[in-house]
Amino acid sequence: MSEAALWLAVASVLTGTGDVRAVLPVEGGAWVGTTGGLVRLEGERERVLGTREGLPHGSVRALLREGDGIVAGTDGGVAWLDGRSGAVRATRRTAAPVHALVRHEGALFVGTGAGLFRVHGDIADGPRGALERVGEVERVQALASTTHGLFVGTAGEHLHLWQGGRWRRLWGPRFVWAMEVEGDTVWLATADGLRRYEGARRVRTAAERTLPEALPVRDLRAVRRVGESLIVGSWGGGVHRWDGDRWVAAPEAGERVQAMAVRGGEVFVGTPEGLRRIGGDGAVARVGGGLPSNDLSALARTGEGLWIGTFDRGLALRRPDGSLELFDEARGLLDDRVNRLAVDAEGDLWVATDRGLVERVGGRFRLRGFLDEHVFFVAAVGEAVVAAAEGKLWRWEGERWAPFDAVPGARPQDAAPMGRSLVVGSAEGLALDTGRGWLHLTAEDGLPDEWVTAVAVWRGELLVGTYNGGLARLGAEGVELLAPGVWVNAGALVSVGSEDGAYVALGSLGEGLWLLDGDELQRLGVTEGLPDEDVTALLPDGEGGLWAATRGGLAHLTPP
Repeated sequence: MSEAALWLAVASVLTGTGDVRAVLPVEGGAWVGTTGGLVRLEGERERVLGTREGLPHGSVRALLREGDGIVAGTDGGVAWLDGRSGAVRATRRTAAPVHALVRHEGALFVGTGAGLFRVHGDIADGPRGALERVGEVERVQALASTTHGLFVGTAGEHLHLWQGGRWRRLWGPRFVWAMEVEGDTVWLATADGLRRYEGARRVRTAAERTLPEALPVRDLRAVRRVGESLIVGSWGGGVHRWDGDRWVAAPEAGERVQAMAVRGGEVFVGTPEGLRRIGGDGAVARVGGGLPSNDLSALARTGEGLWIGTFDRGLALRRPDGSLELFDEARGLLDDRVNRLAVDAEGDLWVATDRGLVERVGGRFRLRGFLDEHVFFVAAVGEAVVAAAEGKLWRWEGERWAPFDAVPGARPQDAAPMGRSLVVGSAEGLALDTGRGWLHLTAEDGLPDEWVTAVAVWRGELLVGTYNGGLARLGAEGVELLAPGVWVNAGALVSVGSEDGAYVALGSLGEGLWLLDGDELQRLGVTEGLPDEDVTALLPDGEGGLWAATRGGLAHLTPP
């Protein structure tokens, strides 16, 4: 085993920093909470903090400025950070994602999906003691501190007011996503539009009454005061500003708003497609970048660049200059859940989704069949394109799909060429096309597990990855177990390097990335720099390195 062939190092990581959930403008830039980490923007510079830097979780949904520090609410707890260096000073774990943070009556209140908590202490001294549960309210989404008490907005449990240790349910809207305090007034962004409260009393305004006429949707996700104006962000209808008489749209600010923040006359808008800044003159600029999701599912490379599939936010194209272009249902993609990617002999991209199969031709996605069907995988096998859908294996014949006859095994998982033959892994073993029929191998023939998730050819021999039994090699002397017990993810098995393959890489479910050279194995995980240890897809970079898609983002590994 050569050190350069086996010992790869993580050279770079790209995470879901394009999915913006919280924004906190500060002097010289902003802190941005995303599903891919906490981003510090300073001019043109961008630094991402995650679990390696001490955050309880990589997904950040809430931010609060306290003195010279920052409090961040993540999907795994609360972190207190130095406002200059970003160093994590202290953390407290939570059982559910943190959605809101506010200081009220000397304590920090933390709104989570499992209820409301508080902790005493400040950013200088750090938290004192554990998080203390407050009341029985669940699914807290928004918090606002006022002289009348603490307003608590929930997802499905209405609006509540906490006054001196006593709870009062104000009813009103069931879903309250965000709140803005203006003196004794609280503005609410709810699933049913805009609301205003003065103390415990609801006050109806012209802004509330006329908003439905201007917005195509009622679901508001953010509300902020900008000088004398009110600005709201909706899920599906973009950003609108109240000028005292009517609502005015802010074009190009993003249709699906998840967060908003104000600095002077500027408004920062967080969306699933990134961060926008609306200047005092109304001009909109995109700030920063990143993937639309951490939850990655597939990889492929064409002449356009590196394609990155996600489980929930469509496709991202990373062009050779490093720029990202996003494709989802709103941008011509059939479905936002991408199951597998493949590149055919002509260099065209094929995309298997939960609602069908598409091919990218001439810069557009064209439907190639199985509409409204779950397409488990698509693969390029020599000159052919094969796909698994409707529980069968199919071959593309230029205008239509033709089923393979009598392929043994149910629910195909992966396919690969071996010489002139086709190898298919399924939930019921391994099928090999001998030219005279199918040879079916199961656990009775020595397979470590009958659920075969991935197949690849390495140095003339067949490698088989399974869900529960690890990685095996099928050679002239039978089945040899190479990595016992490793749970190989579907399709996450590739040969990398020379024509015969300098090494093999496999992605596992929760056990990181495994590299094989001869009989020697190496495992890489979060400690070695991977963003997550659930490795879902792999792609050789053509230079001896490897792209690894994970449930926590994308890693590029290169020889040291």
